[in-house]
Amino acid sequence: MQSSSRINIFFFTISLFVLLIGIVYQPLPDNFPQPWKYRFLSYWAHRIDQLGSYCEQMNLFTRINLIRNLHYLSMGLFKKRHPECRLKVYDRKIANVHVRIYEPEESIDHEEKTTMIYFHGGGFLLGSIETYDQATYRMANLTRTTLFAVEYRLAPEHRFPSGLEDCLSVSRELFENGHNYKINSNRIIMSGDSAGGNLALVVSHLLINVGHTPYLLSLLYPSLQFFDFTLPSYRTYLKQNILGVLNENNLVSMVSLLSENEIQVTSDFLLNSHLSIDDKTKLYPFIDPNKYLSIAHDFNISHEGNESLIKDLKYLLSPLMSPLLVSDEQLLKLPTILLFTTEFDILRDEGFIFASRLNSLNKTIYHHHFSNAFHGAHAFLYGPLKKSCKNGGWSDVYKHSQRPKHLQRLKDIIESGQLIITTTSSSLGVNTSHERVLTLDEKVTRAETYWAMATAKLGLSYNSSQYIQELFCQMFPDSIVAKEFSMKPRKLSYILSHGTGRYFAQVMLNDLMKAPGFTLIFDETIVVGVRKQLDLHFRYWCERKQEIVVRYYKSIFLGHATAEILFRNMIDALRADGVDITKMLMLGIF
Repeated sequence: MQSSSRINIFFFTISLFVLLIGIVYQPLPDNFPQPWKYRFLSYWAHRIDQLGSYCEQMNLFTRINLIRNLHYLSMGLFKKRHPECRLKVYDRKIANVHVRIYEPEESIDHEEKTTMIYFHGGGFLLGSIETYDQATYRMANLTRTTLFAVEYRLAPEHRFPSGLEDCLSVSRELFENGHNYKINSNRIIMSGDSAGGNLALVVSHLLINVGHTPYLLSLLYPSLQFFDFTLPSYRTYLKQNILGVLNENNLVSMVSLLSENEIQVTSDFLLNSHLSIDDKTKLYPFIDPNKYLSIAHDFNISHEGNESLIKDLKYLLSPLMSPLLVSDEQLLKLPTILLFTTEFDILRDEGFIFASRLNSLNKTIYHHHFSNAFHGAHAFLYGPLKKSCKNGGWSDVYKHSQRPKHLQRLKDIIESGQLIITTTSSSLGVNTSHERVLTLDEKVTRAETYWAMATAKLGLSYNSSQYIQELFCQMFPDSIVAKEFSMKPRKLSYILSHGTGRYFAQVMLNDLMKAPGFTLIFDETIVVGVRKQLDLHFRYWCERKQEIVVRYYKSIFLGHATAEILFRNMIDALRADGVDITKMLMLGIF
């Protein structure tokens, strides 16, 4: 009897488990990060969304308030503070707007201090400085900037442009009276994610128009346009309904709640029925996917939209809501831009269009596309999905290449012309036409750069540098440079990826742009011990060298991927760097 009872319990448990799997299962792309964890969270997001709709129909409370409260509770569960981060966190009012300030405790001259103004995401309806506290705390720690997180007003209680007015008021106050807050107004970064990225770009346009140019613009999967909702990323991910509460019904509902007047937006809005023929003719050139994404895009310019929606939603096409719909002259005024996009995101394509437009104007933009991350990933620094964000590389990007101190130092060196590193086919050397006495720090940096370039040229593993400092100290005991020389594997990879690698990659891309055509070649990496890495190379006619050359381009990490995913990632990599795909003559393999 006891044995039979155990068997029954076992099969009952298995049945429940299978039933649960069946309930929460939804198809996801092959390279979606941590699919089962995400399925469980997505399932509950859908159920909460449905519960909110039922409660709203019964006049108990609004759906948006239910989602807000649960969002607040869920994010609060994983809120953490780390004393070792040495950050002072306090709230204050700036221009009558609530702001949370994260300030590094180390003493820095305010003239050298970099400041970040951050606007949170949430579709202009959700989010607060409380729900984003874990993300902004981490950003302030990694970048060691003084970060101002703005608590702007949300719709529907405060309709457009209330939130924008709050963001602009705080920003203008900091730019115009920075000395009152012990910050340097010439070193202010504007940043935000999703709807917050939209606000950061719009505010930057407005600030530039009154003479205040941000030091840097950092945008995380920003919402850039409300013009075309038939872009491939919208069609793909709205139809699949895999992005939690980011679905067709909620997108239509969001626009209804945002509107200046309380209106009921109909579902044909997602077919661009809010556009008149005149709107399409004037504005389509700003986002033309055929030009900026190099894809065939079916867009009917001759079809007149819904008269009611055209009238009520006119504000969506304003640069105050769609900052991508501005002239090239306006884009040229922007500062250096750091743009982050994710693969599983309805906003993916407008990010690529933005990057492509800026590249066509020769604007400085660093575009980082994460092929295995989803919209909102950076907010999951703790909790069930924290690993996927780590794999996405957010912390590495912020800690190294995006730290303004690094960018400014690189800019100063390049502009000074004091240290010019050149390469030839047979040697590595330094151009001494601008030679001067180098500091010890610069000598060490030069030595480390030599070593990094030689390592790359010879195809050596990063681990080959593991004990090089100890070896040099034994070989050259009297050399101060040898004592200071440090080349750990991670540091070597950083120099190659974010230092010399960036420079030589750009030289190669400039040559490639001038070539009449090219072949993209791919194969598994030759580096011993590294798996699931695909190396991409270009073969093209180099006008500068007057010969056909083969040059390494970059590596992508896919794991086990289908041919479709493989091809998609290759094309995405080319688009991110503004490579004209129509010039690709052949796709080959080593």
